[in-house]
Amino acid sequence: MRKSGVLEKYVRVVQDMYEDSVMAVKCAVGTTDWFRVKVGLHQGSALNPFLFAVVMDRLTDEVRQESPWTMMFADDIVICGERRKPVEKSLSLNGVNKTKVSGFRHLLPFVDEKYTLNKNKRAVPLVLSVTRKYYLIQDERNWTDARSYCQSTHTDLAVIKSHEDMIQLQNEADSQQFSSYAWIGMYMNMYGFHWTYGDEPLGSLMFWEDGGPNNRWGDQNCVVITPWGWNDLECYEYRPYICFDETKTGSDRYIYVDDSVEWPDAQTYCRQHYTDLASAKDENENSLLQSIISGRTWIDLIRDGWKWVDQTNFSYVTWISGEPNNYWENENCGYLEMGEAGDSQCSDIMPFFCYSGMFHLTYITLSQTPTAFTI
Repeated sequence: MRKSGVLEKYVRVVQDMYEDSVMAVKCAVGTTDWFRVKVGLHQGSALNPFLFAVVMDRLTDEVRQESPWTMMFADDIVICGERRKPVEKSLSLNGVNKTKVSGFRHLLPFVDEKYTLNKNKRAVPLVLSVTRKYYLIQDERNWTDARSYCQSTHTDLAVIKSHEDMIQLQNEADSQQFSSYAWIGMYMNMYGFHWTYGDEPLGSLMFWEDGGPNNRWGDQNCVVITPWGWNDLECYEYRPYICFDETKTGSDRYIYVDDSVEWPDAQTYCRQHYTDLASAKDENENSLLQSIISGRTWIDLIRDGWKWVDQTNFSYVTWISGEPNNYWENENCGYLEMGEAGDSQCSDIMPFFCYSGMFHLTYITLSQTPTAFTI
């Protein structure tokens, strides 16, 4: 603001508005604790457009040129040039860290001479799309070793999220006349649970019964509390449940409902009539809940479920009939057979699929168009 010529008294007014700012987030399941905010703009403030414009103006002042050599898209900037070096030099002279510029030298590479159509026309990248290329490795390994190999030679174990991905993978299998089963990049963390109220991970404080959790038969994704601890069960079992009311204090916050229902129905009832299913996030809460139950009772805790190695939820690929079943226990890694997924012990040995991300650009032809493009 000072560099833009704003008077000091106004600069200090804005500083006072933002100093020691705190906020809380309210949603359907409750309100978070207050926390400090050190970056960003006040939501709904009439000053926001002005402050945003000042910041972007100062950040781009040294590299900004007239259109089309520089184009602004909200908080993104496209910088063009007739040659690669001048653009790089402009960024480096003005203190821009190229590793922090999205797509620079990677996703939107500079157009080189092979895209030159004639003296006055060049092909310019316009649209970026991402596909995956798959590699079948028939050197049998366990899931962990297979993933290490894929990470060192490609991107990771295979992730499959679309029909196009499945076709690409199947083409790779067909090219090697492969029709058996192979590891892919899916896994399940046996101890990966979270509280749905506040979407908080379980953490290190746990009160499992002996031998739990065990995910018996591969579908025990919901949790009950018992007089002896916690246990994981199939979510469609019928059990009583405990609701939580954030407007109350002490033991009055917990409401035992002696009506056996499935876990999703218990959660729906608690959210409609109170706050949510009850949580036991410390020893006192756990003891209090145990004091008002007599048997297996639903609480708010659920398992995270199967994930791809890129940390997204497992999707698109269908399960083999009867899978996952955790038949031999600890079957926490996934394989693919005939286009369908199954669970197996991670120590099992089998071939595997790796993948690499492939970036594709759609080019347009314009007269006297800059050949250097970056964001």
